[in-house]
Order: sequence, then C-alpha cells, then structure tokens
Amino acid sequence: MTKGRCNICQKVRALTRDHVPPKGCVTIDIREARNLTKYLARDGKPGYKVWSSVNFLTICGCCNNNRLGREYDPELKTFCERVATWIRTQYTHNLTLPSRFRVKCKPQRLLRAIIGHLLAAEPRAEPWEPVVSTPMLDSYRRYFLDTNLSPPEELRVYCWPYPSQKQVIIRSAGIQKYGKEVITSAFLKFFPTGFWLTWEQPDSVSISLSDITPKPACALDDIREVEIRLDLVPPIDWPEHPHKHETLFIYDQHMVIAE
Repeated sequence: MTKGRCNICQKVRALTRDHVPPKGCVTIDIREARNLTKYLARDGKPGYKVWSSVNFLTICGCCNNNRLGREYDPELKTFCERVATWIRTQYTHNLTLPSRFRVKCKPQRLLRAIIGHLLAAEPRAEPWEPVVSTPMLDSYRRYFLDTNLSPPEELRVYCWPYPSQKQVIIRSAGIQKYGKEVITSAFLKFFPTGFWLTWEQPDSVSISLSDITPKPACALDDIREVEIRLDLVPPIDWPEHPHKHETLFIYDQHMVIAE
C-alpha cells in the first residue's frame, strides 16, 4: 500500500490507481504509453505497457471509487456509448449520416468526470509533497469536490467525434493560432470522443466544436441535449501535431499517448 497526498482532495491517504479513461470506455487490450518526446522521436524503443488504459497512482479511494467511479464515471461511459453508436455507423459501416446529431447527457456529472481524470493524470516523484497549485487547478478541485458549484466562469469545454483507438492525455498546454493570443488548454482523447478544456479563452478566439459547458443554472442531474458535429472533426493526430499556422506549447511530462 502506497500512502501519499491525493491529487484531488489533497488529503494524505492510501493512494489508488485511476484509469484514464475509466474501464468500460475503452477496448481491453495491451498498449504502449509514452510521453510526448518519446512519441515524437519514433526511435523504435518500446514504451511502458498498460492494460486497456493509462493509470496513475495519484488519488485516494474516496475520490477514485466514491466520487469518480460511483458518481461521475457512469455518465462519462453513457455519453461515450451514445456517441460511439454514431461513430461506428459513420466510419465502420460507411453509411451517410446527417452532419449533426444530438446526444443527451448530464453535463455537470460529465464535466466532473473529465476534470477528475485530468487531475489524476499527474504522477509525482514524491507523493507526500504538496500538489501543484494554480488558479486553474485549484478551481478544478473545488468544482469537482463541491456538487453545489457551477463550473468556473473561466472554463469552456468542447468535444468532437474521435474515431481512433489511440489515447491522448494532455494536462496543460497552450495553443496559439495565427499568431493570436495563446489558449490555455487541456485535452483528453479516447474513442469515441475528444474533449478540449480551455481556460480564460480569449474573446478573439472562436472554436467551431460542440460546446458542452454546463450552464450556471444547470443542476447536478439536469439533462441536456448536446449537438455533436460530424462535419467539423479535427485530424486524428490533433493537437499533438498542430495544424499549419498553429503553435503548441507543452511540457512533455504533462502529455501521455497510448497506442
């Protein structure tokens, strides 16, 4: 048993392994995980083996099992199952579908699941040490732990269809488009959906993806229909390979790719 400071509640307790994405959202198989530098190097050296999904020994049993596993992950899994039905129809059966479809979800629970897994995805060499504290991460923690809170007003959340078995976790990055202001971002991608979280998104930046940010008046179990667009799907390897006229600023230890 490993004891340390939980990445989410910050209490010193026995740590448990959080699977990112959670079991049930991915095909069960053996994968190799690498950070950004090793992934881009393509040096032929094997990464470390993971079973089904990358896992991090970083959060306590209460945050992992009671909060994430019991309260929030079921909504993430349900959302992914609904999107996967459309994705498989479009890309596996080669059927022509409408360019947009709508999916019901509980956005407050869905967002807390995404945030919980991103917070967990930060291994630390010394688990007893204090966790990284920034206005963004502290806001994430407060929102995850308090079900009465609305999402931070600085936060926007987008999603898009992601027809790939590659899993990508980017905890913190900056994206600059056409020399404009940098967008502070986090990404979580696994079949069938990619999620993009932006923080203090500049007014000059417009993002043409499905906005699934819960409204301030949205209660924990309120149901909302969100529109998913099949006509605005970024390339499979975006953002780890930026578009032309884009710059990606990232610390490679904050990015894990499993394939």
